[in-house]
Amino acid sequence: MREISARSTVRADRDTVDELLLRDLDAILGARRAIAGQADGHRIPITMELGDGTSVSQDVAVELGRPERGDDTTEWPISWEPIGRRALVPELSGHLGVRRLQWNTELVLSGRYRAPLGPLGALGDLLVHDRAESAIASLLDEVARRIDARAASNAETAHGHRLAPEPFERPGGTSDRG
Repeated sequence: MREISARSTVRADRDTVDELLLRDLDAILGARRAIAGQADGHRIPITMELGDGTSVSQDVAVELGRPERGDDTTEWPISWEPIGRRALVPELSGHLGVRRLQWNTELVLSGRYRAPLGPLGALGDLLVHDRAESAIASLLDEVARRIDARAASNAETAHGHRLAPEPFERPGGTSDRG
Protein backbone atom coordinates (compact mmCIF):
# COMPACT_ATOMS: atom_id res chain seq x y z
CA MET A 1 0.00 0.00 0.00
CA ARG A 2 1.27 3.48 -0.88
CA GLU A 3 0.64 6.83 0.77
CA ILE A 4 -1.14 9.54 -1.18
CA SER A 5 -2.41 13.01 -0.36
CA ALA A 6 -3.85 16.15 -1.90
CA ARG A 7 -4.91 19.58 -0.63
CA SER A 8 -7.39 22.17 -1.81
CA THR A 9 -8.86 25.36 -0.36
CA VAL A 10 -12.48 26.50 -0.26
CA ARG A 11 -13.97 29.91 0.58
CA ALA A 12 -16.77 28.37 2.65
CA ASP A 13 -16.22 28.14 6.40
CA ARG A 14 -15.63 24.80 8.10
CA ASP A 15 -19.14 24.51 9.56
CA THR A 16 -20.68 25.04 6.12
CA VAL A 17 -18.37 22.44 4.55
CA ASP A 18 -19.24 19.89 7.25
CA GLU A 19 -22.95 20.57 6.78
CA LEU A 20 -22.72 20.19 2.99
CA LEU A 21 -20.83 16.89 3.34
CA LEU A 22 -23.58 15.62 5.65
CA ARG A 23 -26.54 16.91 3.64
CA ASP A 24 -25.49 17.07 -0.03
CA LEU A 25 -22.78 14.44 -0.40
CA ASP A 26 -23.96 13.12 -3.79
CA ALA A 27 -23.93 16.64 -5.26
CA ILE A 28 -20.56 17.48 -3.67
CA LEU A 29 -18.97 14.26 -4.98
CA GLY A 30 -20.65 14.51 -8.36
CA ALA A 31 -22.08 11.06 -7.73
CA ARG A 32 -23.91 9.45 -10.61
CA ARG A 33 -26.22 7.52 -8.28
CA ALA A 34 -26.19 5.68 -5.00
CA ILE A 35 -24.97 2.09 -5.01
CA ALA A 36 -27.82 -0.41 -4.79
CA GLY A 37 -27.82 -2.27 -1.49
CA GLN A 38 -25.39 0.13 0.20
CA ALA A 39 -26.93 2.78 2.43
CA ASP A 40 -23.81 4.96 2.34
CA GLY A 41 -22.36 4.03 -1.07
CA HIS A 42 -21.90 6.68 -3.75
CA ARG A 43 -20.78 6.02 -7.33
CA ILE A 44 -18.27 8.45 -8.83
CA PRO A 45 -15.86 8.25 -11.75
CA ILE A 46 -12.10 8.39 -11.15
CA THR A 47 -9.98 9.27 -14.17
CA MET A 48 -6.24 8.84 -14.29
CA GLU A 49 -4.22 10.46 -17.09
CA LEU A 50 -1.46 8.16 -18.32
CA GLY A 51 0.18 10.58 -20.75
CA ASP A 52 0.09 11.18 -24.50
CA GLY A 53 -3.67 11.80 -24.29
CA THR A 54 -4.33 8.35 -22.83
CA SER A 55 -6.41 7.96 -19.68
CA VAL A 56 -8.25 5.28 -17.77
CA SER A 57 -11.52 5.88 -16.02
CA GLN A 58 -13.55 3.67 -13.76
CA ASP A 59 -16.43 4.18 -11.38
CA VAL A 60 -15.68 3.63 -7.72
CA ALA A 61 -17.98 3.08 -4.76
CA VAL A 62 -17.20 5.80 -2.20
CA GLU A 63 -18.10 5.61 1.47
CA LEU A 64 -17.74 8.56 3.82
CA GLY A 65 -17.81 7.54 7.47
CA ARG A 66 -18.94 9.33 10.62
CA PRO A 67 -16.88 12.47 11.22
CA GLU A 68 -14.73 13.18 14.25
CA ARG A 69 -14.83 16.89 15.02
CA GLY A 70 -11.91 18.57 16.82
CA ASP A 71 -11.27 22.20 17.66
CA ASP A 72 -10.08 23.21 14.18
CA THR A 73 -10.42 20.07 12.07
CA THR A 74 -13.11 17.56 11.18
CA GLU A 75 -11.80 14.15 10.07
CA TRP A 76 -14.06 12.08 7.81
CA PRO A 77 -13.04 8.45 7.18
CA ILE A 78 -13.23 7.85 3.43
CA SER A 79 -12.75 4.79 1.29
CA TRP A 80 -13.46 3.67 -2.22
CA GLU A 81 -13.17 0.55 -4.29
CA PRO A 82 -13.44 0.12 -8.03
CA ILE A 83 -16.75 -1.19 -9.36
CA GLY A 84 -16.60 -4.03 -11.85
CA ARG A 85 -14.56 -7.12 -12.55
CA ARG A 86 -11.36 -5.42 -13.62
CA ALA A 87 -9.96 -2.78 -11.34
CA LEU A 88 -8.19 -0.11 -13.40
CA VAL A 89 -7.92 2.49 -10.64
CA PRO A 90 -6.68 1.91 -7.09
CA GLU A 91 -8.79 1.22 -4.02
CA LEU A 92 -8.24 3.80 -1.28
CA SER A 93 -8.66 4.01 2.47
CA GLY A 94 -8.00 7.25 4.31
CA HIS A 95 -9.39 10.50 5.68
CA LEU A 96 -10.86 13.70 4.34
CA GLY A 97 -9.82 16.51 6.65
CA VAL A 98 -11.76 19.77 6.80
CA ARG A 99 -9.49 22.29 8.52
CA ARG A 100 -10.36 25.83 9.56
CA LEU A 101 -7.83 28.38 8.37
CA GLN A 102 -7.79 32.08 9.17
CA TRP A 103 -9.76 33.22 6.11
CA ASN A 104 -10.98 30.01 4.48
CA THR A 105 -11.04 26.23 4.86
CA GLU A 106 -8.57 23.60 3.70
CA LEU A 107 -9.57 20.16 2.45
CA VAL A 108 -6.94 17.43 2.83
CA LEU A 109 -7.47 13.98 1.34
CA SER A 110 -4.87 11.53 2.57
CA GLY A 111 -4.70 7.80 2.69
CA ARG A 112 -3.21 4.62 1.43
CA TYR A 113 -4.03 2.93 -1.82
CA ARG A 114 -3.50 -0.47 -3.30
CA ALA A 115 -2.44 -0.50 -6.93
CA PRO A 116 -4.84 -2.31 -9.26
CA LEU A 117 -3.95 -5.35 -11.38
CA GLY A 118 -2.01 -7.27 -8.69
CA PRO A 119 1.78 -7.68 -9.08
CA LEU A 120 1.72 -6.13 -12.55
CA GLY A 121 -0.08 -3.10 -11.12
CA ALA A 122 2.44 -2.80 -8.29
CA LEU A 123 5.25 -2.64 -10.86
CA GLY A 124 3.28 -0.14 -12.95
CA ASP A 125 2.58 1.93 -9.84
CA LEU A 126 6.28 2.73 -9.61
CA LEU A 127 5.87 4.49 -12.95
CA VAL A 128 2.46 6.15 -12.45
CA HIS A 129 2.31 7.07 -8.74
CA ASP A 130 2.52 10.77 -9.62
CA ARG A 131 -0.42 10.30 -12.01
CA ALA A 132 -2.45 8.73 -9.20
CA GLU A 133 -1.67 11.73 -6.99
CA SER A 134 -2.68 14.04 -9.84
CA ALA A 135 -6.01 12.19 -10.20
CA ILE A 136 -6.68 12.55 -6.46
CA ALA A 137 -5.78 16.25 -6.58
CA SER A 138 -8.12 16.81 -9.55
CA LEU A 139 -10.95 15.05 -7.74
CA LEU A 140 -10.39 17.12 -4.59
CA ASP A 141 -10.25 20.38 -6.59
CA GLU A 142 -13.58 19.46 -8.22
CA VAL A 143 -15.08 18.70 -4.79
CA ALA A 144 -13.82 22.09 -3.54
CA ARG A 145 -15.38 23.86 -6.54
CA ARG A 146 -18.73 22.16 -5.90
CA ILE A 147 -18.60 23.05 -2.19
CA ASP A 148 -18.00 26.72 -2.93
CA ALA A 149 -20.73 26.79 -5.59
CA ARG A 150 -23.21 25.09 -3.26
CA ALA A 151 -22.28 27.34 -0.31
CA ALA A 152 -22.66 30.48 -2.46
CA SER A 153 -26.01 29.27 -3.78
CA ASN A 154 -27.25 28.50 -0.25
CA ALA A 155 -26.11 31.92 1.02
CA GLU A 156 -27.78 33.66 -1.93
CA THR A 157 -31.04 31.83 -1.27
CA ALA A 158 -30.93 32.49 2.47
CA HIS A 159 -30.17 36.19 2.14
CA GLY A 160 -31.94 36.99 -1.12
CA HIS A 161 -28.84 38.45 -2.79
CA ARG A 162 -25.66 37.40 -4.54
CA LEU A 163 -22.35 37.19 -2.73
CA ALA A 164 -19.75 39.78 -3.72
CA PRO A 165 -17.14 38.41 -6.10
CA GLU A 166 -13.59 37.85 -4.95
CA PRO A 167 -11.30 40.83 -5.52
CA PHE A 168 -8.98 40.57 -8.49
CA GLU A 169 -5.66 42.17 -9.20
CA ARG A 170 -5.56 44.93 -11.77
CA PRO A 171 -2.44 45.81 -13.72
CA GLY A 172 -0.21 47.82 -11.43
CA GLY A 173 -1.05 45.70 -8.36
CA THR A 174 -4.25 47.44 -7.23
CA SER A 175 -7.33 45.55 -6.16
CA ASP A 176 -10.87 46.11 -7.44
CA ARG A 177 -11.89 46.72 -3.82
CA GLY A 178 -9.66 49.48 -2.87
